Amino acid sequence: MAGSLTAARSRLGTADKLITDATADLNGLWSRASAWMLRIALEQAIAELWKTVSPRMTSVTKRAQLLVLSRYIGEPMAGEARLLWSELSAVTHHNDYELAPTVQQLRRWQESSDRVVTSIEGAVQTRR
Repeated sequence: MAGSLTAARSRLGTADKLITDATADLNGLWSRASAWMLRIALEQAIAELWKTVSPRMTSVTKRAQLLVLSRYIGEPMAGEARLLWSELSAVTHHNDYELAPTVQQLRRWQESSDRVVTSIEGAVQTRR
């Protein structure tokens, strides 16, 4: 498996540990740290896809990359990736007046992240 995909899986594992052990000594920051790990995992997997199928895509914005993603993993999964990235981007840009994400939200994003990364892994494997 490629380096970025291995790193993406590692980030998913870190997020799972943070979500599972919500009592970790992180001064209440574990939920946002979990969201950051999920977002980084998603972005690393997407970067690995572009490195494999179209290296020039790495120089365009993340939004543009997400729009083209459907060509490689299908529209339903690409739509899930776009929604996931949007939600994670919103929650990781912390505002003091917003509540931290709940465990249920984090678990939903974690499951979605796993599905998207698995789909991207499949696309990368078929292109190598």
